[in-house]
Amino acid sequence: MAALIGISKYKLFDRDMKQIKISAVPAEIYILCIVSDSYPALNFQAQHLLKIQRNETIRPPFVLDVFTLDAMTEMLESPLHLPSYINRRTEYYDQIISPDELAVLSHHLKKNLWMPSGYNLMALEANVSAHLDAAMAVRRDGVPGQRTPDGILRRIEKTALGRILKQIEGSPDPGTIDFGFLALRLSEDAILNISKGIDIIAKRARNDGHTHDFSVELSEAKSGLTVHCNDEPILRSARRLQGNCKLRKYAHQADCWFGLCISSSDNAVRFGLKLDYKWMPDAGLARIARKYSRKRPAGKRTEVARKTKIGRNEPCPCGSGKKYKKCNGG
Repeated sequence: MAALIGISKYKLFDRDMKQIKISAVPAEIYILCIVSDSYPALNFQAQHLLKIQRNETIRPPFVLDVFTLDAMTEMLESPLHLPSYINRRTEYYDQIISPDELAVLSHHLKKNLWMPSGYNLMALEANVSAHLDAAMAVRRDGVPGQRTPDGILRRIEKTALGRILKQIEGSPDPGTIDFGFLALRLSEDAILNISKGIDIIAKRARNDGHTHDFSVELSEAKSGLTVHCNDEPILRSARRLQGNCKLRKYAHQADCWFGLCISSSDNAVRFGLKLDYKWMPDAGLARIARKYSRKRPAGKRTEVARKTKIGRNEPCPCGSGKKYKKCNGG
């Protein structure tokens, strides 16, 4: 059934026979198999008896009991955090050894469900669920304490990137939403480094009124990010950011690159973009990229040199196809 979603000749109806209209073909489809009893052996048997047919769109089924689903929606109530967790849980569907799904959820709340490169197996103990049990008691029974376990998800809320993620949750912009999902997959060190970079360029932009930016290669996600901080008109800012992202993406030979433009006064997200296409050699871009940017080690903050010289008759870095003097150079 999941394979039929998005094919125009098929229609999807809810239980009241009202048609569910899908405006775009889903990029990913998640199948949740809910069992009624909190019985770990039942989950285990269901997981291993299912015949899995997966492709780039359909993810492996997520088998869980109704009590785990209740805890997930209680603790991960934002429109970014819940789908992000389901994404990673299905990605690691056969790489986690755990007594039950509540232990996996509790680990996520404490440390983020993230497996470093080079590792393919994670083993959890039952006592890791104690933090989740305590938080649920606070929420449901009014017991004094913290409503969310003290872990990475609470710590990143206080960072610059954490505040940006909060803004993205209410944004209808696909580019910023996709970046929100990407950011939640990063390690805590990467999140702290990006947040520090945002704080630095925002302070510089407030001090001199000019555009400041930095770029990072996100090796964990095989992608990258460029953040611009300015208060220029949207069209001018968008051209500048798109050109910068295009050159950074090319220089790092990445298939995907994200861009964010934030305000200098309060770090609010003005707009975002996503360049998502396969990297291909391009002599023109290579020549401009050598002048405009140098490849740096992953995770290092870099600020683009505004004094970089681009010939007036060279193609504009924004990708418009016009000469620099006829586009942003004017």
